[in-house]
Amino acid sequence: MCFWWDEKKWAGRFHEATIFRPEYFGSLPGPTNGRGTCIPDGTFRNLQSNLGPGQTVNNPHCVQRAVNEGTTSQTGVNSYNTCLARSSYPDFHSCVEFTYHAQGHNGVGATMADAIASPGDPIFFMHHLYIDYTFRKWQLGALSRRNTISGCATNDGCTPLTLDTMIYMGGICGSKCRDAPVRDVLRTKQGLFCYMYSY
Repeated sequence: MCFWWDEKKWAGRFHEATIFRPEYFGSLPGPTNGRGTCIPDGTFRNLQSNLGPGQTVNNPHCVQRAVNEGTTSQTGVNSYNTCLARSSYPDFHSCVEFTYHAQGHNGVGATMADAIASPGDPIFFMHHLYIDYTFRKWQLGALSRRNTISGCATNDGCTPLTLDTMIYMGGICGSKCRDAPVRDVLRTKQGLFCYMYSY
């Protein structure tokens, strides 16, 4: 069973979400003097990161948050339903990118709003589990969607992404996560995976 954060239920009020209690991922503060605020409590209180802002490295600083509920309001049920109604992968992808994916990052703010440094905030992973969950829901909407993908495989120009494009894991977890073609990671209960979402 894979647990994830159902962001659409908290659109416009992320700071009230149970996941942002001290016993889970720590509180979600607003900005301090227009800037991010260090996580004030819980397991991740004053968590340090060396990455960011941007591509800066070896820059120790606390992971920060700065909630913007006007932005989080764009992560709700309307955006979710609009994206799930898209019939092609490119349309679904662009819908997700410019609604609840981007606004989930920007709504939490500060570290999460930094495209390079955002994995430094542990909530990044719960946010991306939600994005993965919505992709799975979209796939299940039609049989033809279960093996469809598109986009660019590289950032230099655009080598088309295909089912045979290799995903290189760089040995980050040894033999448990081998390099694999895209086709092997498109289904949660087939190929390399064996999990389902909690609902």
